[in-house]
Amino acid sequence: MLTIILKKTLASCGRSTTSLLFSLLLLTGTGALAQTSVQNNTNVSHTEDLTDPDPGNNEATTDTPVLPAPVVGYSKSADVTDVSVGDTVTYTVTVNVADAALSEVFTLEDTLGAGLDFGAIDPGTDADFSCSVGNPFVCTLPAAT
Repeated sequence: MLTIILKKTLASCGRSTTSLLFSLLLLTGTGALAQTSVQNNTNVSHTEDLTDPDPGNNEATTDTPVLPAPVVGYSKSADVTDVSVGDTVTYTVTVNVADAALSEVFTLEDTLGAGLDFGAIDPGTDADFSCSVGNPFVCTLPAAT
């Protein structure tokens, strides 16, 4: 995304000042995520028929810090190693969000295997999870958590 807005205003002594406002979208590719900051450089040039009263201000650089991306990890375990027909198995899914808050909704989907009937979902102590019952069952963790 690139948004450019040009604005020209009349300054004192009949001179005009032009402002340029633009927005850039930070790409989330591997290279961008590895950076701790992004840099934007601007250079001004003009034809020889224009007089530049301050040629020392024709370059500018801005460094903007890149916030770390969240690192999401998850694991699943069962409370038993062996099971017989009619036994109850409790699965625990652990989700760990580290380094930064989520920038978008995180969705976890679990499809029950053959021979399993759904019992209940217990979000534990984390009320941020919202789950819908079914097969598959789906749990979401909102952005900013």
